[in-house]
Amino acid sequence: MGQNSLERPVEEWLGEIEDATIRKKALKARRNCSAKDVKTVNSKKKAISEGFHWSQTIEGFNYWHEFHNSIDNLKQTIDNKDNKDNKQNKLTKTEENGRKKGQIIKVKSLYLQSSEELEKQAILDELEDAESQLTEDTRKTERALRDAKRDLKDVVRARPFNSNNIIDAKNEIKALEDGLKELKELKKLF
Repeated sequence: MGQNSLERPVEEWLGEIEDATIRKKALKARRNCSAKDVKTVNSKKKAISEGFHWSQTIEGFNYWHEFHNSIDNLKQTIDNKDNKDNKQNKLTKTEENGRKKGQIIKVKSLYLQSSEELEKQAILDELEDAESQLTEDTRKTERALRDAKRDLKDVVRARPFNSNNIIDAKNEIKALEDGLKELKELKKLF
């Protein structure tokens, strides 16, 4: 189940993810991905990075970024340990395998802990983004309302007198005022 230089379908690589929960999430994300430009890749890591859009999944960008990085960290940890063990020739094959399994469990445990924290943080980030967007929308609506009131004054002064333009300007002001009221009500939720 290691990486090789053969191009294979993204789904095959995702199917080789050791953790069953993560494997299911990755395959589901691939199935739900609207843009499947990448059909084949040459590694599990590329399947994760190019097989679907991280930010469009329930887990979010940070979750997949963390997992993506853990693939390198786990491989590097095992490779470094293998080199050290081979040079020193102090460990038997059984002891070496035991150490690898211990490292995998340790990295997996750290990953699971941090993925829960990342999911919580992603939710908090989404709320913060929503609040920022709401603040920005409120600011833009207030500016548009000021502009619409200025435009109404110009329309009233315009010659020849045009009642339709005045009605349209007043309707725009009313719509902006209603929208601003709704935005302020939404802001109370935060």
